[in-house]
Amino acid sequence: SEGDPVAWARCLSAWGLDEESARESGGNPVDRVTDLAAADIPILHLASTADLVIPYSENSQVVQRRLRQVGGSVQTIERNGADHSARLLPDPAPIVDFVLRQTLKYQSFMHLGAGVDRFRAAAGRGETTRVYFFGGSVAYNTGWQRFIKGDLIRAFPETKLEFVTSGVPSLDSTAQAFRVERDLLSRPPADLVFLESAIDDDNNGRSTADCIRGIEGCVRRLRRAWPDVDIVLLHFPSERVVTTWSKETERGAIVAHEAVAKHYGLPSLDMSAEFAGRIGRGEFSWKDYGGEEPATFGQRLIWRSMQRLFSALHATEPLEGAPDAQPLPAPMDVDSYAFGVQISPENATLASGWILTPQWIPNADEKGRDGFALRPTLEARAEGAELEFAFSGRSIGIQIVAGPDAGALAWSVDGGQPQTLGLHTAWSDRVHLPWFHVLATGLEEGEHVLTLRSLAVDGRSAARIQAFLVDRGATFAGLPGDLTGALPPILPPAPAAEQDGKEK
Repeated sequence: SEGDPVAWARCLSAWGLDEESARESGGNPVDRVTDLAAADIPILHLASTADLVIPYSENSQVVQRRLRQVGGSVQTIERNGADHSARLLPDPAPIVDFVLRQTLKYQSFMHLGAGVDRFRAAAGRGETTRVYFFGGSVAYNTGWQRFIKGDLIRAFPETKLEFVTSGVPSLDSTAQAFRVERDLLSRPPADLVFLESAIDDDNNGRSTADCIRGIEGCVRRLRRAWPDVDIVLLHFPSERVVTTWSKETERGAIVAHEAVAKHYGLPSLDMSAEFAGRIGRGEFSWKDYGGEEPATFGQRLIWRSMQRLFSALHATEPLEGAPDAQPLPAPMDVDSYAFGVQISPENATLASGWILTPQWIPNADEKGRDGFALRPTLEARAEGAELEFAFSGRSIGIQIVAGPDAGALAWSVDGGQPQTLGLHTAWSDRVHLPWFHVLATGLEEGEHVLTLRSLAVDGRSAARIQAFLVDRGATFAGLPGDLTGALPPILPPAPAAEQDGKEK
């Protein structure tokens, strides 16, 4: 351009340059395009080809040429005319289209299924409407839930909304299926349940079959008891998934959960893939997110992602009148834990070596998970302790607390060949960790007997049982919601953080 000799001389002096060195300094923005290309930053450039102040041929064209030479992405919209108004577009659509093309396709991370019309209908009538958060590690961390509760309260200002959070760190879908009855169904019927456990399924090494049996067990158990409940599956990221994720990566837990979502027509949100993709693009880091107990930044990311899901779910007009009944399809796996219960350890027959502690607590110098102390616990501290447990059902298991001294168990059903179960986990040295082990599935309908014997491993011989896990099978399929009846007593409901009505 015509330039300003005085200003140019001051510029050269300030930087210690002359005319020749200024051209070779590499400090001009047009010399930095390699950095933009290396960062894979797409560029949309609006340029006036007749601009006299910033000549097109010496600026915009140079940037475009250099970007393309180094493999960068640039799209140009050229406008004619010498004045600055030539840079303005009468229609912003090309800019919006460019942004959307370069943005992660958020809709690919969600499955809308049959929606949440029952919840919307109940909340729209102004009736008391209940929303439950159920799951493991992330459900226990309630920061993101506060944002969602606020959104729901604002969306339905005339409705009394009741919220219940029932999350227990480290518990995966197998555990959730067996605690549905005492921790959810003991409460008033819910209209909407947010269900999450993929992150703990992944961390705990559950197989695809385990994941389907667990999450399908939760869904079928809830839908049998509360036919009008809407369920939303949420998949949160783990560090392993974030650091190894690609579209081709096999993510067994989430693949299994998504298969269940599609089979039952449930909405789902895969934040695991969304956040892994965004971290891969450099939008933020796993440390920024806060890890598997998300920081405030991560909690807000979760909230925004869920807002997009609900925007999509609410894009349709609400149904008029009562929604049709939800059919319950045939199970994906007949051995899913759809009739699972926890039965008190007091119902075991003790042969030798076991002590029933009415209110077990860890030693003073040991840690334990909240909610698993002060419970009746069968405890064996030496090898050779034996017991029997009689049950009726198709699956049998145990819920233990596995601490630093956890050993192993030999077990058999109906006098079969004994098998060995190790009780020590990768986290046991740090905490008495609750763990749910399903020992046998696919048993014939009818009465069975489980036999257990404690074993020592590497000097560790302790075993602590807080519940027997029984899936009672299709024999009970015709019974209504609460299946306890005259069966042995289940454990009392676990404590949950409840907030009723409006929240500030």
